[in-house]
Amino acid sequence: MLIRKIFPSSLIALSMLIAGEANTQLPKLNKNEAGRTNTGKELTAQPYKNTIQVNDKPKPPIENNYKDFIQLENEKKDLLEEKICRAYIPPHPKKKPLYILILGHTEALDVSTKYSGIMHFYQKLIEEEKGIALLFKTGSAQNEFLNIISSEEQKNTPQAVLKHTKNIIKGFIQEYNPTELRFAGYSWGGGTIDDLSIDHEWRQNTPVKTTVMIDPIILGGKYAGIALRKRPEFKDSPDHKHMHIYQRSPNLKLSEWFTTLQGNYPVKKVKDEKDNTKLVKDERPEDIILHIPNTTHLDIDDIEEVRQKAYLFLTSEKKEKKS
Repeated sequence: MLIRKIFPSSLIALSMLIAGEANTQLPKLNKNEAGRTNTGKELTAQPYKNTIQVNDKPKPPIENNYKDFIQLENEKKDLLEEKICRAYIPPHPKKKPLYILILGHTEALDVSTKYSGIMHFYQKLIEEEKGIALLFKTGSAQNEFLNIISSEEQKNTPQAVLKHTKNIIKGFIQEYNPTELRFAGYSWGGGTIDDLSIDHEWRQNTPVKTTVMIDPIILGGKYAGIALRKRPEFKDSPDHKHMHIYQRSPNLKLSEWFTTLQGNYPVKKVKDEKDNTKLVKDERPEDIILHIPNTTHLDIDDIEEVRQKAYLFLTSEKKEKKS
């Protein structure tokens, strides 16, 4: 098994664990964090407070030319470290969907399909010429931490990568006018889809057809691996279909609470007959919520059942039957 580093720096992992707490109750939600919750027995934390002296020197702006961050599949050169996106453009790209695939934390743009379900989807989309396929990485929690204490701008933070991700998608939409957008993301990639749903200017009114999240985690190191429990909502695409795949073990030992990443199903707030607010599973008629038992966060996207069902859902034009 390939060990994907959830926290590449022991220092940032320690700071998150100190800030974290486990509980078995769903926390109260505010309007900005609804659905982005944990339910205990998983690595949890509140956004950490910076107790380190911060250098207040102004930081240089990050370059905004989105094409500088893309490597096209027909470019015959080594994959460069500064690239955040690989792009495949089929011979006839017009009037086809635009597929947006987002890797997990620290997964590189050349990760093997053996260890990455998202890379597996990307290669299949190329083979089948389904449409334009964009493959994104998500940035580094370590760089996010360094950005707090450094006077130099860290270009590989989740926030910087998200900004460029929006610019890249917007550029492809303007150039190729796709019929619709289809998303798939694993771990932080699922969290990125949620963040992309918050604002809409980058989307240029292009409808969203499908979203697939595989064991999604809230984007950003400060959240310390909290499971994302929110169905993404895109303006002007209220009827898009969504697949949420997750793993969760009900029998973790106490010693494993703070070292095991666990997913969970999406929830929404509703009022009961006494006008009290409670959380219930958020599953629409065309959605599929799939719990995969006896696996881990690191392995769930390697499972053949997950790959087959998620890819079919991502690319299908038909309504999928719930199993």
